[in-house]
Formats: sequence, structure tokens, C-alpha cells
Amino acid sequence: MPHVYVSLPAVLIAALANFLLGALWYSPVLFAKTWAELVKLTSEDRNKSMLAGMLAALAAALITAYVLGYFLGLMQIRTFTGGFLGGLCLSGGFVATTTGMNAVFEQRPWRLYLINISCTLLGTALMGGILASWR
Repeated sequence: MPHVYVSLPAVLIAALANFLLGALWYSPVLFAKTWAELVKLTSEDRNKSMLAGMLAALAAALITAYVLGYFLGLMQIRTFTGGFLGGLCLSGGFVATTTGMNAVFEQRPWRLYLINISCTLLGTALMGGILASWR
């Protein structure tokens, strides 16, 4: 496997940008109320799991950013637009399809799927743009 340089500061910044997007996405400003209703969580239940969820989201963002940076490096994508589109394609092709299939089998509401996957698509695209242009 070829050696690909992945900038760790870029990984940290991209992961933080994704994390902050998620914090905004699932805040009362955007989709918190609708999301909580669709997953049937009370505000008390949501507050109990907040720290664990935030730590898991940050860890997932760090892993995703590093792997995405590696693949963008393999593809020699070096512009924000190229990285944005690369992140969008990778997350659309792998994550959106898999989670969509899971939503069908789990009989989850499509509105829930759309809220979740649109955040994932936008967050991964944003990370791709940051990672590709950081070089």
C-alpha cells in the first residue's frame, strides 16, 4: 500500500468542524425537536446520554477525518472543491446507502433518515474540503 501523508492538524480541524456542524444540526436552532420526537427521546433521556454521545461523535469524526484524508491523498485531490465532492461521493456511496438500507429494515421514519444522513453528507463533504486544501 502506498504511503500517504495525512496532516494531523488538518484531521483535528476537520473533525472539529464536523463535530460543530453536528452540534448545530441537532440543536434547537435546527432539528433537535423533530429528531427527539422521531427517536422518541425525552429531554431528560437526551441529557443523560449527552456526554457519552458527544465523546462518541468526536471519536467517530476523528477516525472518519483520518481515513478520508488518506483516501483523498491516494486520489491526489488537493482543492477544497475536490475534497468537498470527494467526501460527498464517499459518504453518499457508502454511508447513505448502508444507513438507508438499515432505516428500511428497522422501519425507521424517512424524516429521521433524512435528518441524520444530510448531516453526515454535509459533514463529510466539509471535512473533505478542509483535508484536501490543507496540504
